[in-house]
Formats: sequence, structure tokens, C-alpha cells
Amino acid sequence: MFFIKHQSSNTVSKWKVYLGILGTFYFVLEHQSALMTNSNLKLSEARFCLLAQKKYDNCPECNAKIPVPVGFTKWCPNCDWNIGEAPIPPQGLKARVYADYGKKSGKALFEKLRSNEKRLLKASLSPSKVIAFLMAGLVHAFTLAVLGLGLYLIFFDWFNVITLLFGSIFVAAGVFLLPSFGKRPKTGTLTREKAPVLYAFVDEVADELNTKRIDLICLSDEINASYSTFGFPKKSLLTLGTPLWFSLDSDQKTALIAHELSHQVNGDSSRGLWLGSALNSLDFWYEFLSEPIHEDPSFGEILAKLAMRPVSWMVSTYGKLLIHIYWYDSQKAEYLADYLGGKVSGTDEFVSLNSRIALVTSHYNWLIAKLRKHHRDKEKIIPAFTAELQDVPDTEVERVNRLLERELTTLDSTHPPTFFRNKMLAEFPGDSKIVMPKETEAKIDKEISQLDAVVASMLIQTHFYELE
Repeated sequence: MFFIKHQSSNTVSKWKVYLGILGTFYFVLEHQSALMTNSNLKLSEARFCLLAQKKYDNCPECNAKIPVPVGFTKWCPNCDWNIGEAPIPPQGLKARVYADYGKKSGKALFEKLRSNEKRLLKASLSPSKVIAFLMAGLVHAFTLAVLGLGLYLIFFDWFNVITLLFGSIFVAAGVFLLPSFGKRPKTGTLTREKAPVLYAFVDEVADELNTKRIDLICLSDEINASYSTFGFPKKSLLTLGTPLWFSLDSDQKTALIAHELSHQVNGDSSRGLWLGSALNSLDFWYEFLSEPIHEDPSFGEILAKLAMRPVSWMVSTYGKLLIHIYWYDSQKAEYLADYLGGKVSGTDEFVSLNSRIALVTSHYNWLIAKLRKHHRDKEKIIPAFTAELQDVPDTEVERVNRLLERELTTLDSTHPPTFFRNKMLAEFPGDSKIVMPKETEAKIDKEISQLDAVVASMLIQTHFYELE
């Protein structure tokens, strides 16, 4: 009887397992069918439909109930467990003093500017700006000296092959490092004929800011945007990163354009000919002097590299000192660009833009993933990336925003922490004066999409080795 009873129990258990498997299989088929009946459903939307049922877990630190978003970081909003990588504590006395001074300076500058709106708007010739321009002048003087030495070696001792060779090298380096007026971008440019709606909207923002209209708009593969100049006579250039542009809503796009054009209003010198080219020269000399020793080097090469190390350190120190001296003015320029842009697009829209950029940047690895998947079908890369960003859960947005509050102020950065920038905007609120209508946004997006394949080619070239 025991054997028969046990056998019967086993049979029932097996049937339960079979029925469970069949039930699960039927559910998956039904769910898949429901998803596939809508041919317009995006893959990202399908993924989140499958995960529509909320899952929760307990925080290992405070035991609070926390959501478990599939595909995103699981963290605790109650105690910030697993919120993300905290800033690495500086090692050594010098590094700690340096970081502490940067933190105090950033806080002091923020408090100083937010306490007085007139101080924020005032354009003054500060002592630090004068010193920075004089230091940049020394760099340019050195460049001219290198060029002059090269010409001397070529024309006054041209019978000597060695001096002729070194003279040619010095002349080439000097010419290369002379202050450049910049060149018109070769790829990714959108002319007024190709993008009339985009230019009309950018012109509207420029008119509201009472600044010169942009001469040329260019697209890039970066999660960024910038304002610069090129050519002689000087022409203005607005560069829009396509992966960023299509990740923003219409209000955020307006804020982005307003911020970049505001740099033209306040005449930010770090984007100018004098200081920017000096920093480029220092960067060139540092890279040249600090080149690593190759495999199986000769004794002479080892000695030469060792002799250049102290020189490369001096060049690096000089460059950092130049950036540190100009730090106050460059940080203030960013606050001012935010202030002016916020008065056009609206404060809330601007804060939303800053947070959105942080979110998109933190998920840059998604762009690389889409690049690997669609690199043979270029026009799908940007749309696939931006489609993923439309489905980011609120918990992930909150996580990134909290990380922004931990962002450190550094003395070698031209931009203040995003948290400070958003707080500064809140101090001087403004309503939106220009709104991008949905119809206009659709037309602009279509104009920018003309170069999706071109931007995708830029991405492939930038991340070529990551596709293998």
C-alpha cells in the first residue's frame, strides 16, 4: 500500500509539473502574440511591456522596500545604497589639499554670484583674466621663437644637412602651433538651404538674446553641443550633437540652443583665438614630450625620453596653472550663459536640460551597444539609441539626479557642477519667451535626420576598435 500510495503521489506531482510548464508556455505565446500584433510597437516598448509588473526587493542596508528595474541599477532611494560610484577620495596630502580647495572655491563662487545678480551680469577685466592672457602670450612668444629658430637654421646654415633637417622640423612645429582662426568643418554641416526651419528657429533665439545670428550649424557624434568661431573674418559656428539632440524634448532643445548662443553674448574668451590656441599649443608639447618609451629602445632613446620627462612636467604644470588662474572667469561664464539662456527658454526647462544631459551621458554605453548592432545599417543607430532613452524609469532619473549632488568642483574644469548650476538658475527664475511648437520640432528633426548616416559614420570612426 505504501508503494502504491507513493507512486500515485509521484504521478500527481509529475502532472502538476507538466501542467505548470504547459501553462507557462501558453502564457508566453499569448504575451508574444499580443506584442507582435502591433507592428508599430518599438522593441524598447515591448521590453517594458514584458516588465510591466513591478518587482520589489528589500534593501540590504536599511531593509526598505525598493523597486527592481530590469536593465537599470537597483538602488535604495531611502539610504542611497548602490546609488553609483562615489567620487574617489584624493590620495596624498597634496591631492587632498587640492580637492579641498576646489570644493571651497566652487562653493564660495556660487554663494558670491547668487547673492548679487548684478555681479553675475557684470563683465569686468579681472586680475586673473589679465594674468591668464599674459601667460597665453608667453606661450605664443615661445611658438614664434621656435619658428624663428627654424628659419635661422634653414637660411643661415643651409649647407648643413642636420641643421636643415632640424630647421624644417622647427618651422613645421611653429607654423602648426601659431594661433589658428579655425577651419570650416568638412563633414556634418547643415547650410541654410538644407535646414531652413532649424536656422529660422536659431535666428529667433539669437534675436531674443540680442546677439548675432549663427553663420553655420554643424552636427557631431557627441552627447554635447558647443559654440565656436572659424575663419577670417570670424564666422560663428553652432555644433549640435545628434545623439543628444534626439534625446531631448522641444523645451530642452530650446534651452540647449539658448545656452550655446549665450556664450556669444558674453564673449567667452576661452573659446577665443588667444587663450584657446595657447592651451592647444601646451597640449601639443605635452603629448610630444611625454610620449612613452617603445619596446626594445636604444640607450640614446632612453636617455632622450628621460631628459624630456621634466620638461613635459613643466609644460603640464604651466597649462594647469593657466587654467586655474582663468578658472573664476570660465566658471562665471558658464553661470552667465545659463542665466541668459534661462531667461529665453525658461528656468524649469533649463534645469530639465541639465538633468537630461547627465542622464544621457551616464548611459553612453547604450549608444555603443546600438553601434555594435547596427553599424552595417547606419541610419538605425541614432533612432535605436534615442528610443531606449524614452523608456527610462523614474527611479533611474532620480538616481542620476542624486549623483549630480555629489559632483565635485575641480580647479581644472571650465564648468561648475550641474547641481550648483541648477541651484543658481533657481535663484533667478525666468519664464519661457520662446517655445518650439511640435510642428516646428518635427520639421527640424527631419532636417537633422538628413545626416544620420554621416553622424553614424563619425561614431563608427571614433569607436572603430570597440566594434571588433
